[in-house]
Amino acid sequence: MINMIDIKIEPATPEHAEKLSEIYLASLKESLERVGAFNPIKLKSQFIDNYSQFNFEKIVTGNKTIGFFSIKEMEDHLWLVHLYIDIPHQGKGIGTIILDRVKRLSKEKNLPIRLTAIKNSKSNSFYQKHGFIKINDDDSNIDYKYEPSC
Repeated sequence: MINMIDIKIEPATPEHAEKLSEIYLASLKESLERVGAFNPIKLKSQFIDNYSQFNFEKIVTGNKTIGFFSIKEMEDHLWLVHLYIDIPHQGKGIGTIILDRVKRLSKEKNLPIRLTAIKNSKSNSFYQKHGFIKINDDDSNIDYKYEPSC
């Protein structure tokens, strides 16, 4: 078990793209395989090709990257574009720490948070447990919104 004091958030740079893509693929694999849409070559290529469009922050314990996230400030909301925790470290409260951080930012900026999750992903119950409300869904994704309290 990781001691939460050992968790650090650090800016990710282009040289971290490969490691973050590994976490991304591992995290998406189960959900996308269920719907027959897991294509690791395509997903990795898209992730690497679009890497520079996002300000990634990596989640580190010791000298090991165990996850990452990115937030994009839009005109009327904060978009939580990415939040991925490496499989062995899921379910240990790390995602909650990151969501709490994003919620504080949401409150400071007085902007709601929006995100999209894969329809059959375990992440849906995680986001709902943390106060995110479903605002839209389609065949493959669910869009959520979180309103900061005053």
